[in-house]
Formats: sequence, structure tokens, C-alpha cells
Amino acid sequence: MQQLFNLVAKHHLKVESTGFVINKEWMSQSTFDQIKSLIMSQLSPLTKLIGIGDREMDKALIRYDLRIKQIIKNDMQINQPHCLFDWAMSASKGDQHSKSFISFIHDEISQLLASLDPKFLSSVKNTAKQIVFSFDDNPELKNNPSFMNYLGEIVGLNFILQKEKTRFNLLSIEKKLANSKSADFEFLDNSNGDVVLIEFVSLHGIDPSKIENVEIFKEFLESRFNQKIEAKTVNMINHHHRIEMLDGSKPNFTILPILWSEVQFLLPFRKAFDDLNTKYANVLPCVSLLPQLLEDETVHFSLATVSNILDRWEQQR
Repeated sequence: MQQLFNLVAKHHLKVESTGFVINKEWMSQSTFDQIKSLIMSQLSPLTKLIGIGDREMDKALIRYDLRIKQIIKNDMQINQPHCLFDWAMSASKGDQHSKSFISFIHDEISQLLASLDPKFLSSVKNTAKQIVFSFDDNPELKNNPSFMNYLGEIVGLNFILQKEKTRFNLLSIEKKLANSKSADFEFLDNSNGDVVLIEFVSLHGIDPSKIENVEIFKEFLESRFNQKIEAKTVNMINHHHRIEMLDGSKPNFTILPILWSEVQFLLPFRKAFDDLNTKYANVLPCVSLLPQLLEDETVHFSLATVSNILDRWEQQR
């Protein structure tokens, strides 16, 4: 039987931070080849799946090794994973949650690649490679939004295609707009023959303790939604939630918000999500990762709407 578990109090597992701590003493005594071996022991299936060659991987690992050396030299305390290599190091030391998270990423990419038209495979694999390679050379920069943004594109696209298998057909990736910008994805909605452009917006670092009430939280989310819509459709002719393309067509322009946050802390703001789910024609319901603890102590991740996650969370309280 699966049960929703407490991300912080019980298992200290977070999407953006875990109990991961770099063992600086061990790392300082390790060679590049030893670190590479540990990382590849966890990521080899993923790198093979998306076609990362040895030379390409070595180049990234050399950068990572330099980052670690800087951390050790500056005696920095790093207590959260910054990138996929950190997750892999944690997994190589036996952390089951890190292993589960890497497996989730592999399975999402594998499922997505298997469901796509071959013409999209190269583009999606390139995005998947950025999940592996995204990290800052400067170790003082702890947050890594690029990593989560690229992951969001993969899991968000897979979420749409798997949830609505018969409704949506993917038409293009990075669809060019009349203002020279692009939308993440273009779909055909088979239910009505309409064309829909969907832009993903990843929301990071939400601190509910600094939000006074439901209305303020809703205003915060709405401002982020509007920022994304306005930035993408600037200088374009808008027809409510449709935008005019160069060929005169008027597809729907919609955003999918992805929250990288401790969702259980959002329970006091549940009404904000319920209101937003039906308020806008051009904003899909917010989604986030749902982790579930299995009987064998592994963790199963899936993408779900925040409202559904909060429903399940309340049932388990």
C-alpha cells in the first residue's frame, strides 16, 4: 500500500533540497576517476538513453570536479543537491531517496521518448541533456533554477501527453511567434480541432511563511502568470486568450505552472488553487511533484495537480 509521506518532518526529502551533505574529507582524498566512477554508476542508464558520449560527459565531470575542489578549498558547507551529479553522489552512498529521484527522471524521459514522433526525439534529448549538465561553476550559487526548468519541460510535456493521450497531438516544439519569440509547445486539441500553444512556467522558492493570506498568495501567483504571458506575447495582437500568428491563425496561448515547492506547506492556501483552476481560460491548473513512499522504502514520484496533491495530503493527516 502506498502512502503519502511527510517530506520534511519524517523523511527530510525535498525536491530542491535533501539531507545531502558533501563529505568534504572523503572528496578531498578522491581522484577524478573515483568521483566519475561513482557518478556513472548511477547515471549510466540515463546517459545511454539520451545519447551522451564519453567526451561530452567527461567535459561536464571535469567542471563538476573543479566545483567540488572550490567547495573544499573555501571550506563551504553544502547541505542540498545543486545538480544531478550531486544527486548521483548521494545515491552512490546508498541514499534511497536520491536513487528514486534519479530513477524518476530516467523513467519520465524514457516514457516520453517512446511516445513521441521520431522527428521530436533529437529536441527532447537535447533538453534531457541539459538536466544532466546544468550546474553553476561558482559554488557560492546554491540555487539551480535551470536544472528544475529543464526537468519541468520533460515532466510537464510527459504529463500532458500521458494524461490526455487521445486529446492532444504534439505539433511542434519551440513554436515561433509573430514577435520572434517562441512558445514551448504547440498541440492539436482533437476534441475541437483547435491549436493550443502551451508555455511552461516553473515557480521556485515560494516561502509560504512570508505570505499573509489566501488573497495575497493568489495575487502573487497571478502576477507570475501575467509576467510570463506578457513577456511571451509582447507586441502581438491578442484576442482574449488567443494570439494572432503571422499566417493570420489565432491559436490559444496557455501556460502550465509547475511549482517546485514543499506542497504540504501550501495547505493554508488551498482555496487559491481551487479559484485559479477555473478562473482563467489560458492558465492550466498548477502542478507539482507528488512523492509516495512504498513498502520497500523506495519513493515513487509523479506529477499531479497541486489541488489533487493537497486532497491526498489532507486524507493522510
